[in-house]
Amino acid sequence: LSGVRNFCFFSSVAVYGEPPGPTHEGLIPAPLTPYGRSKLAAERLVAAWVAEDKDRRALIVRPTVIYGPDNYENMFRLITRVAQGRYLQVGDGQNVKSTGYIENLVDATIFLMRRMAPGFEVYNYADEPHLTSRQIAEQIASTLGVELPTLRIPTRLATTAAYPLDMIARVTGWNIRVTSSRIAKYATTTHHLAEKIRAKGFSPRFSSREGLRKTVQWFASTRLSETKLGFGLADRSF
Repeated sequence: LSGVRNFCFFSSVAVYGEPPGPTHEGLIPAPLTPYGRSKLAAERLVAAWVAEDKDRRALIVRPTVIYGPDNYENMFRLITRVAQGRYLQVGDGQNVKSTGYIENLVDATIFLMRRMAPGFEVYNYADEPHLTSRQIAEQIASTLGVELPTLRIPTRLATTAAYPLDMIARVTGWNIRVTSSRIAKYATTTHHLAEKIRAKGFSPRFSSREGLRKTVQWFASTRLSETKLGFGLADRSF
């Protein structure tokens, strides 16, 4: 990094672990996963680099789950399940799931980079309003013009039913998408506040619902082969 004075690092809200309430930048990180611990370790390396020179500037962005067109991960799998009538509501659906639309994240990053000052700054990123898991599914279904199943499965029952899949994953090493931990994570609140960047004057172009609509419209406009459709509950970050 010889001669570098400005540095931007994309970390993750995974550094917070699972606190009892919404996260914010003032919380002491307590990651629970190797992914979260690796992100926090990287943040500390950046902080040490900044401390070596008072003129250095570092921006740490901690996004929540990010989605958008051409992304085939968390939100894509959820949209696929809704589109094919395979969505199953685990729990009451009232758990908040903070998300971020990719164009908003890019805009937010550029906004912050243009205002970097000497030192080390950390910002969460998540869109508003913060929707529940049921509201996200309903927005997807509404955009697709389909109905959501009314059946809801208690979280404990769903996780218990997935225990045999956990055993298969441990024995075979297969990456099975539907596991008890992933089901529990999907039914858990993951609420991440991004008030700090908004207090600085940033206003995203798209709301949570608008970002979802744009992504679902992209999904509907593409003719994806069955080999690209990833079925299963969203992964650990969602």
